Amino acid sequence: MKFSKLLLTVILFLITLITLKKNSDLRNKFYDEVYNSSFNFAYVNSLYTKFLGEPMPFLNETTNMVFNEKLVYDNIDDYMDGAVLTVGSNYLVPVLDEGIVIFVGEKENYGKCVIIENSLGVDILYGNLSNINVSMYDYVKEGSLVGEVNNKLYMTFTKDGESISYDTYLK
Repeated sequence: MKFSKLLLTVILFLITLITLKKNSDLRNKFYDEVYNSSFNFAYVNSLYTKFLGEPMPFLNETTNMVFNEKLVYDNIDDYMDGAVLTVGSNYLVPVLDEGIVIFVGEKENYGKCVIIENSLGVDILYGNLSNINVSMYDYVKEGSLVGEVNNKLYMTFTKDGESISYDTYLK
């Protein structure tokens, strides 16, 4: 079964390459979509996983996540274009929604932060982190560990550059 999934993946990849090589209009559209727009790799990965399984079929499938938690907080208030959550000290921050890590670094007013793009194209920012447990382009699942924060976690939600109310994601 694993070999057939791998073979199907290779065949799809080769068909795509051959098609793009032979059709310059399609190739230009493809390059424009991937390189010049906000291409949603998390959505492609979720489709691939849904229909073909894990991208690396020969990895050990019996491994379980060590950290699989839900976001828990004591209080929530407005902050800048998002929210500030009051949490405990040395709080381990879980991923709200699976996706791909598109930013790891410092942002003004948010400190050390991580931005994860989910399969719907929503960018979720986790800010004020003291320790970060992910790297750029990691694909993270819901409940996995983003990092650690002390007392206050900043969060924003944006899609196509527009802020989304945190009420949609935080209840």
